[in-house]
Amino acid sequence: MVAGPPHVGAQALTLRMVVGSLADDEGAIVVTTDDDGDAVLEDCEDVGATPREGRIGLVDCVGNDRSEATRRTARIQTVSGPDDLTGIGMRYSKLCADFDADGVDRLRLAVASVSTLLSFGDVRRTARFVHTLAGRNASIDGFGAFLLDPETQDERTVRTISHFCDGRIQVREGQNGDRPELRVRGVPGPREWTPFDPRRD
Repeated sequence: MVAGPPHVGAQALTLRMVVGSLADDEGAIVVTTDDDGDAVLEDCEDVGATPREGRIGLVDCVGNDRSEATRRTARIQTVSGPDDLTGIGMRYSKLCADFDADGVDRLRLAVASVSTLLSFGDVRRTARFVHTLAGRNASIDGFGAFLLDPETQDERTVRTISHFCDGRIQVREGQNGDRPELRVRGVPGPREWTPFDPRRD
């Protein structure tokens, strides 16, 4: 779990971890609940995580028309909205199958963001969905990052969702207006609050 407000670097960090520096046998799938495909690819480029053509899949819950460049770069599956958890799961499975057919052996997954999913459904239903998606991703030895803004949820909800993740990267605004800071629990990384630049680190 990447826990922090998107505007202070949590979303940028999530995209950089998932889309940036893909190995030759890797692909990335981004479940985007707030932005359309064009905006997601622009955000990736802004943080220095320009996706390799044909190696990124988008499960687009916004469904706006996309540019030719986006259609050329990304494999796109559209659902009716962020409340359609069944549809998101089906489109994710379709992208997994397409990548597998093309010999892409390992996938990275980003859900940006779980907070939006929670705003459209109850905690139990969303938690089941996160559990299922995390399990599917783990079954193919994938890497997953689930973005959640803890400022929009109570602590019990945050704990419930984080239960299905191996670790948590917490992100907060830097002190005195400096760079944002992160600390890590459950997986390798700095244990104390550490300044970072999501565009380069």
